[in-house]
Amino acid sequence: MNADSNMQIGDRISFESSGRYHADYKSGDIETGRWNLKANKLTIVADIEISIPMEYTVTKLTSTELEITLDIKFMKLLYRCKRIS
Repeated sequence: MNADSNMQIGDRISFESSGRYHADYKSGDIETGRWNLKANKLTIVADIEISIPMEYTVTKLTSTELEITLDIKFMKLLYRCKRIS
């Protein structure tokens, strides 16, 4: 998925059917971890020593688009992604 919104345009996240994800950020950083989707809740856990599961609400999911929101105390972050391959 090619993310826009709160992530930089050009950041890439691959969600694999095995339940793993791989993120390549435009900044040069790389992140890997696990993901799980139940109903409209997407949970992501990064492969780092101390990782807090992040739970996103899926507001749109089609064969070409993913839109998720993350509520953090006083703000709501929106991520819009489009399939690129």
